[in-house]
Amino acid sequence: MHNVMTERNVASVFDPTIYDNLKTVLEGACYDLDAEGAFLITGREDLVDLASYSRTFRLRMRRTEGRCEASVALVSDLADFAGELRKVHIAGEAPGARVQLELLLPLSVSGRREAVEAYLAEQWEHSFRMEFDLVTTWSGDSAAAGVPAAGQCRVRMMTTGKLDEGDVEGVEEIGDRLSQTLAYLESLAQSG
Repeated sequence: MHNVMTERNVASVFDPTIYDNLKTVLEGACYDLDAEGAFLITGREDLVDLASYSRTFRLRMRRTEGRCEASVALVSDLADFAGELRKVHIAGEAPGARVQLELLLPLSVSGRREAVEAYLAEQWEHSFRMEFDLVTTWSGDSAAAGVPAAGQCRVRMMTTGKLDEGDVEGVEEIGDRLSQTLAYLESLAQSG
């Protein structure tokens, strides 16, 4: 029995999805900035969740000698893949991918939330939904001994809409914006 592949089958095997195309752009832009010394990539994840049929690509970075960390993730799920590959759409929703950003800052920045929020809204052009958290670590008797809890401020941001190949230029700019954001946050951390 011969395995016959039609042109359609071959095209679907090698045709990258929106997610694949945006991932390639994001990864290349961030690794270029790492090579230039704008920041140091400290982690990389390329995940497939078989339970939800979703994919996540994540890079973690920080400035050399920096105390602030950032991560950028590109996320796409079953609805996006089905919508793109099989033309099965959820009403009113086009296929694409979302970008998630996470910033981890020293606790010393916690009193500067308004400044951080204003900077991020301007830098990211209000295209992200933001959440702020304080993450602390309790260690046994440290509170009783009068030792302040160690911890971080965490800012999580997600695009308000899905991105597609029409957003390639914006995806290319994410690395530059993260580099500028880390520089600003480091200046706050050093002054606070």
